[in-house]
Amino acid sequence: MAAAIDAGGFRAAAEAATSMEAGRTAATAAASPSDVPVVTTWDRTVQRASYAQGAGYQRLVAGPGEPHTIRTDLWSRFGPPTMALAAFAQMTDLHIVDDQSPARLEFMDRYADAGAPHYASYPTDSAYRGHEFLSTQVVDAMCQAVAGIGKGPRSRMPLQFTIVTGDAIDNCQHNENRWYIDLLDGGQTIVPDSGAVGLDQSFAGGALTSGGTGDNHYYYPSVPPQQVPGNRYTGTSGLGFPYVPGLLDASGAVGAARRPFVSHGLRMPWYAAYGNHDGLWQGNEPIDNNLVDVQGLTLGTSKTTGTSADLPDNYSDLGTFGKLMVAWELEGTRVAADPDRRLLSRKAFIQDHFNTAGLPVGHGFQGVGIDKAYYAIPSASGDLIRYITLDSTNTNTDGFGSGAAGGSIDTDQLEWLEQQLRVNSSRYINTSNHIVTQSGVQDKMYVIFCHHTLNTMDNLDDGIFGGIFGDRHTGDELKSLLLRYPNVIAMVNGHTHANKIIPHPAPASSPISGGFWEISTASHIDWPIQSRIIEIMASPDAQNAGEFGSAAGPATLSIFTTMVDPAAPLSFGGDTSTPAQLASLARELATNDPQEVSRGITNRMGLNQDRNTQLLLPAPFPLHAPHPLGSPVAAARNQDGRLELFGTDAQGNLWNTSQLTAGGDLKPWTKLAGGPGWQSVTAAAHQDGRVEVFAIDQNGFVTRRAQTGAGSSTYTAPQQFDSAFTSASAVQDQWGGMQVYATRSDNSIRHRWQDFLNDDTASNGWFTPWTQLGGTAIQLAVETGSDGRAVLVAIKEDGLLIQRKMNVANAQTESEWGGVLPLDGILDSIDLARNLDGRLAIFGTNPDGMLWRRFETAPGSGTWQPWAQIPTQAGATALRMRHVCAERSGTGRIALFAVDGTGTLYHCEQSGPNSTDWSPWAAGGVELRATHTFGGL
Repeated sequence: MAAAIDAGGFRAAAEAATSMEAGRTAATAAASPSDVPVVTTWDRTVQRASYAQGAGYQRLVAGPGEPHTIRTDLWSRFGPPTMALAAFAQMTDLHIVDDQSPARLEFMDRYADAGAPHYASYPTDSAYRGHEFLSTQVVDAMCQAVAGIGKGPRSRMPLQFTIVTGDAIDNCQHNENRWYIDLLDGGQTIVPDSGAVGLDQSFAGGALTSGGTGDNHYYYPSVPPQQVPGNRYTGTSGLGFPYVPGLLDASGAVGAARRPFVSHGLRMPWYAAYGNHDGLWQGNEPIDNNLVDVQGLTLGTSKTTGTSADLPDNYSDLGTFGKLMVAWELEGTRVAADPDRRLLSRKAFIQDHFNTAGLPVGHGFQGVGIDKAYYAIPSASGDLIRYITLDSTNTNTDGFGSGAAGGSIDTDQLEWLEQQLRVNSSRYINTSNHIVTQSGVQDKMYVIFCHHTLNTMDNLDDGIFGGIFGDRHTGDELKSLLLRYPNVIAMVNGHTHANKIIPHPAPASSPISGGFWEISTASHIDWPIQSRIIEIMASPDAQNAGEFGSAAGPATLSIFTTMVDPAAPLSFGGDTSTPAQLASLARELATNDPQEVSRGITNRMGLNQDRNTQLLLPAPFPLHAPHPLGSPVAAARNQDGRLELFGTDAQGNLWNTSQLTAGGDLKPWTKLAGGPGWQSVTAAAHQDGRVEVFAIDQNGFVTRRAQTGAGSSTYTAPQQFDSAFTSASAVQDQWGGMQVYATRSDNSIRHRWQDFLNDDTASNGWFTPWTQLGGTAIQLAVETGSDGRAVLVAIKEDGLLIQRKMNVANAQTESEWGGVLPLDGILDSIDLARNLDGRLAIFGTNPDGMLWRRFETAPGSGTWQPWAQIPTQAGATALRMRHVCAERSGTGRIALFAVDGTGTLYHCEQSGPNSTDWSPWAAGGVELRATHTFGGL
């Protein structure tokens, strides 16, 4: 794997954050890290016990990991990713809630209920949630998960930063903003309480409504169910929400939900975008509304409990005047005032980000006193990706239009964005649909961050003239601009609280093909409560002439997206002692929210194609990613049936070991040749039993050496073949001679064979030069069939497979081979072995790290059974295999040796000769795990 690029100096910022972390005070020990294994949904998912409608209150259970769905909407050429360009995390719609705030309108939530009399006609379903008082603990658990994962699960590249794409807070209050910043910074004491700290004045505490808990529309977790028999949530005919003593206490004691804790933090640089809840009252109304004193309401001593206005059953009948009446005739209960609840202007919101213990100071915003929430994240000259954060929130709205929560882009920002895109685009399309070429411009790709989705940028209201002067622009206008710049590859946003990935292809009339992906992610307040890791990788530029209408074509970009769940137990188990346990309870309550369940609890989850994905698109300019290499591990069978193993490690050393007995344990690994340089290997045995190994170095030279005697642990001096090779496969033919097949950097397939049996000298045994075979490939495997005719299976540069079979045994020239035939499957690595009954077997790993196999239908047939997956679990860990080699030992069973994404070698074998069952996976020796890893991954 090529060295990762340090985008925008993120590595330096991360190192500074690490140094800062090391210097934290002992107060950090007060934080309670979760004991839940920190993994992505690639390894384990969190599921409801049942998704059936009417199934009642549901607990959460562990589900299997979810593979990356390959999406070809914008590009169909796969290409193995060999260069990591970026890895970052996205958190969005945190909705840190001060649930005791006087300015909240919880009573409006019931008007969004399904069924009579309102039939969910009111857009107020987010006014109250039964778990909202646990919002800080949920975000803390998510920070712990993102920090604990630390690397891109596919690329293994350290996460460069986290982007928060808006709605970090719920009601644009200063205290909510401080909680959010301190939660992400880490090492800060969070007191999730407001007003009279220590005195619960929330609906959930049961102290606000007449009769205490008399309003059955609120969840009172710490009130015994028998005391609220008609309660919607916990009553005898309620939804089954749990009774949790001590969670909230209105009597004056501090409930567990209000208990201070020390934040875990992201422990990496983080950036922020501006959302509608960050800048508008309840995400809808301007804070300087001329008709309602919103600031006075927020800082006042009356907690809103209802309105005396007469609301119609259907929201469409309410009208502008009706909305004003609701605001003018609010009713409330006396509570303690809190100046920290003050509502924040955009400038004040930005200002708060400069009061931080995290990096970078300001978290992307460009300076104290600046009233612009859009910016470009600085990038270094060598970076291939630039990140631009937009401000899609319309705080000028009068709040009474249908798009009050919707977004848009103002003209100044749109013009600024185009200037930014033009700086690093050597070509773009002008408004006349012609290509403009700029000389001397360094190309970079662009990822755009903002809060709103393109579809929800529909609010053109300017608060005075209703947008008649056209100073604000819709998502369609923004999309048209982005599609004129082919270097734009992705837009990352939130707002809808749902996982959704949408391709935006270039218009058919565009002179440049391509497009970009829009990646929207779920929230932290509604089920499924997830964040996302995004990785960008590149494959080599295409080599095949004519494949794209020219001598070469563009590389394939792969944008990997992987969902992340909070680091919280599946069940809180009645334990409210730690933030992680409280986050667990919040997630369980969220999946049982009655309004979410009624509209379909799976809606916000999205489909498989919206969660863990590999999004393909053509690279907009040459990227020169390194060529994929052959396997870093190889096996051959000694004369006595013991397997001989070879491997290259991350430092470029060449290692060797062998089994103690046929099918037995491995000896300690010994270094056969020092590095750096060794990158891949293949091996096979001579007729006389001596194993010969062929290793390829960093310059593409093939070097070979043979055992000095059958089964010997010593090898002859190295002899060098020609250069420019990337992978090789050695095999003994029916005659007993050795043949080597190899791929070159131009993807051509070459072949060389032994001229004299058991002779490994350059002058006699290997004097015939390399010859070319038809077809192209980046990796290949060859095995001699039971009929003496070898079969070649190869991976093309687009990941698809081809196969060829000799027409005659011991074939050497092109004319003695059958044609190049397609073979179904998409693989990243491949090997062949022969079962004891003579049937060949193909083994390979796919782009998602899964291991597959297929057997010949009959010995020598050259036709294949369907692919079958070989499980790659090691205990509770799902292994993601990147390379595999296979060989049959003297026991008659095929042994598999596979290298996972961390470079660790594992092995398993058939449960018996010819079997389709396999033993459990085990690591390839304690010394191997303790001293080095394979493959330079």
